[in-house]
Amino acid sequence: MSSQARWWERPLVPAIITIALVAVPALLGMNKSFKAKLEQSQTDAGMMILRIDDYFHFWSAGKAMAEGGDIFSTRHGQNYIYPPLMAWLFQPLGKLDQAIGVHIWIALDALILFAGIVIFAAELTKRLRGKVDWQVIWTASAFGLVMLIDKVMAQFKLQQTDGIMLLAMGLALRWLDSRPLLAGAVLGIAGNIKYLSLIALPWFIVRGRWKAAAGTIGSFVICLFIPSITRGWDRNMADLKVAFAGLVEAFGVNVEHLPRATSHPITWERSVSLTSTMFRLAEAISATQLVAVAFTALIALSCVAIAWVAYRRRGLSFLRLPPQLHGLIALEWVGLLIASLTFGPQTTARHMIQLIPLFILAWIVYPIVQAKWRPFIIAGCIALALVMVLPPGGKSFESLLTMWRAVGVVSWVTLALFFTLFLTTLPRVVGQRADSHTQAVPPA
Repeated sequence: MSSQARWWERPLVPAIITIALVAVPALLGMNKSFKAKLEQSQTDAGMMILRIDDYFHFWSAGKAMAEGGDIFSTRHGQNYIYPPLMAWLFQPLGKLDQAIGVHIWIALDALILFAGIVIFAAELTKRLRGKVDWQVIWTASAFGLVMLIDKVMAQFKLQQTDGIMLLAMGLALRWLDSRPLLAGAVLGIAGNIKYLSLIALPWFIVRGRWKAAAGTIGSFVICLFIPSITRGWDRNMADLKVAFAGLVEAFGVNVEHLPRATSHPITWERSVSLTSTMFRLAEAISATQLVAVAFTALIALSCVAIAWVAYRRRGLSFLRLPPQLHGLIALEWVGLLIASLTFGPQTTARHMIQLIPLFILAWIVYPIVQAKWRPFIIAGCIALALVMVLPPGGKSFESLLTMWRAVGVVSWVTLALFFTLFLTTLPRVVGQRADSHTQAVPPA
């Protein structure tokens, strides 16, 4: 490479920036956990406990699992809501003091998040640019992290697990064509930790990727029963019933007669998803939940219709896509991630760290779309970054922030940016089919 190359053309510099954008927030999260103090239990007024943010729930569940106790118990404010696999994996950390184990988890979380972002960026770059270009990969990763740095900070302050979703989706995209069973398997494993990774299963079925679908279903089911190795069959089955009852309740179904994991209602005011928005709207106008489902389905079908029409205009069948359109698969894959957030039953602002691949996609496709569309991409990225931090906090903006969340502004802007990228990049990725066909046919 020429010595005159600009700094962003040198892979080493953006690589260091990318590492720092993950490592520094992780170190700050560790520093915050050092300062954690005893607080009053949420369920026992006479009990003072050390509760280190959301790590407490995983640690408590792991500790309960190791001791043969109830991983879903609300004793001392515990709020574990997942299938038993995560608690089973957290048993080693559950045996450690919470203040020590949290630093091990944050370090692991940082590695998981970093790997997920870079793998995602590498696969999107390869599929949309036609080659692995590390300069593009690192700069795109850094761009995604910068645009969502407040969400990265929140990831480590709360010690959450969203990095697992990004890593699973990134690996699945990487192995989708070469190792479909493995691609599905990694999503099935992640589905026991983050249900949202299962969003790929209906896509596999529609696209006729049966091996990937089988891998997802098989690994998901197997992981449901792995904890029974030490937990016992009956106790593990009881845990699964509690976990899935909580999941059903999260979608607005009344299961008060069943023991269930604690979950927020689908109308939760902190949820910014369109699903929650529609259920809140139905509640406000005294309509039934069926009306909310119909509104949500209408929005989802409208998104599908946009893609359907766009494909038809390019001579493509929505249900039968040529397998060599790797760039289009990349676009749809990011679309699945967007769908899991915008149509999930409980999507809060912190979950939006999973939009990093959307910003990565914007960086990658910006130079390859027609110049007239580039200002719209810039405007969309800026708008999305702003709506996730505005309105600011404080009592002065409390009512505006409540309204902002109530109408799902973040989700609407997310969909707008995704479809801007999708529709402006589509001509380029459809051109890949023509290029592949031209190269496959030797000259006469």
